[in-house]
Amino acid sequence: MQCVQGKCDLSFLQSLEKIKKDISDSHKVKNQQKQSKPNKQIKLKAKAYKYTRRNMLLTMMKSTTMIMALCYATVYVSAKESSLRGGRDLQVVDGEDAYCNVNVTLTCPIALPITLDNDCLDPFQVMHFRYNGGDCSQSDNLEDRQEFTCTDFTNNNTTQQEVLSESYIVVTSRSSDEIYFSGSVAVGEEYTLNANEEYSVLDGEMTITIFDSEGGNILQTTDLLLDCTNPLFLFDKFGSSQVTAWREISGREVSSQLETDRTGTIGVVVNNFDSSNPIRLVEMTLISNIQDMPIEYTSEVQGNVLETGSELQLPGYKFNYDLITRTRYTFFTTIIAEPIVDGDVDGDETKQCNGHHFIECIL
Repeated sequence: MQCVQGKCDLSFLQSLEKIKKDISDSHKVKNQQKQSKPNKQIKLKAKAYKYTRRNMLLTMMKSTTMIMALCYATVYVSAKESSLRGGRDLQVVDGEDAYCNVNVTLTCPIALPITLDNDCLDPFQVMHFRYNGGDCSQSDNLEDRQEFTCTDFTNNNTTQQEVLSESYIVVTSRSSDEIYFSGSVAVGEEYTLNANEEYSVLDGEMTITIFDSEGGNILQTTDLLLDCTNPLFLFDKFGSSQVTAWREISGREVSSQLETDRTGTIGVVVNNFDSSNPIRLVEMTLISNIQDMPIEYTSEVQGNVLETGSELQLPGYKFNYDLITRTRYTFFTTIIAEPIVDGDVDGDETKQCNGHHFIECIL
């Protein structure tokens, strides 16, 4: 069956409907003659319907277009929109009668947001800055004027190009002779205070001095208080230096390097809400655009009996996704069941029923 711009060639489905009508006629004959055997020709047609249905399901597994075409051609289609950073699903219920009906529902995982563990709790042991170059006007932080000052120095011997390329930075404590960093840093690069953990804790009162070269002219001095008495956040700017990460004496680390890998679980539930009889599950398959091979659920469902009005929660399908790039994930499942009448399985395969569900998750 081919579908172009929403128009489908339904000749295949019309043939299938004819077979289904013949089988429906056979059901009527069986109801009138419960003790007699069905007509041989009807049994052959029923068998043909069984294999046609299975072949159709296999074809559906290989084509999303085929899946959508089948959904539109079934007797009853229930479609609903799901809200999950953009997502939708199609539920398909085979609505011939209530003698045997099985439903299966897939649900998208809830996308876990990216969380930024920010602000400080304890004194600092290690601090990371990015050197942005430029003057004091770019400062952006919550420190009081008494605790933060930034001063730029103009020197005619230093060209603007030299200022923007690389500078020599020295960071010291104001209350002692502790030197937390000294070295040349290019604009855009990072430097680390107490990188070798020589000191157990950083003295909160410190001075950042920017030189045009080692032992050269001072370009900028910044006095600040980093002892967590004031809020400190990632990307706070103190003159030409910007906070990018830190580690506290407790071992707690705060960094702008965020973990974006996530594991999602597709929920899978089978129910017998629409059948007048108990049903026994026969087989089930799940396919996805994540992997080439179908995911077999038959071992999970085979032999399970669902009373009328009951449901079965199956193990969810787990998969990995990344929050950096929004990606569309599709899942389609089909399940087959058979009715149980007077405590026994009917045994007539033409009375087996199936349910389908297609869902699209954008994470």
